[in-house]
Amino acid sequence: MQVPDEVLEDFRNHCFFCMKYLGLGEPSPLQYAIAECVQNGPKDMQLQAGRGAGKSTIVAMYASWLLLNNPNTTIMVLSATQDKAIKFISQVRQILSLVPYMKHLLPKEHDKDSAFGFNVGIRDKVGQDLSCYAKGISSQITGSHADHIIADDVEIEENADTPYAREKLLEKLAELEQIRNPVKDGTIRILGTFQSTDSIYLKLPYPIIKFPAVKPDLNNPTE
Repeated sequence: MQVPDEVLEDFRNHCFFCMKYLGLGEPSPLQYAIAECVQNGPKDMQLQAGRGAGKSTIVAMYASWLLLNNPNTTIMVLSATQDKAIKFISQVRQILSLVPYMKHLLPKEHDKDSAFGFNVGIRDKVGQDLSCYAKGISSQITGSHADHIIADDVEIEENADTPYAREKLLEKLAELEQIRNPVKDGTIRILGTFQSTDSIYLKLPYPIIKFPAVKPDLNNPTE
């Protein structure tokens, strides 16, 4: 099936079809706004939104869209635990299976295809790093490489409950610049909402883009 031009050009159109085939209905205005920001926002950024906004789902769709536009690209997904990153990878893999114009990207018989990551079937660039793969933030990430890095909820209570723990987490995140390949369109997308003024998210060098659950009425500032 031919990939529609409007899908390749505008990530929001891809979101529409992903939501449709995942059985999630049409994206909400907030989700369309997040999608537009993910595509056209800063090259590296932190994206923050309330629980239930669907930011992880939108960014999993973004990962699949990156593969659609460039089957040779590589994406590393980081989370506080590898299990959480694996769930993210699973959603990306599901999109390849369910969305008709994505199926040419499915891993072929001899391609790497596991819970920890996969290679797309039409990839023709040989490399050690998979097309899309999962890592826990506390695991060995030195030596890994990727064109795009997605960090999804890397800070949780268990790994950031003391000043020492937060400092170790910041040291890990400082490695992202060495992990990212020096490609023109490489991005870093960090998802997570800080829970205190000591949060590591407030100490990272990447701009924070916030999406509030309720949009203020500029014509009635008292509400």
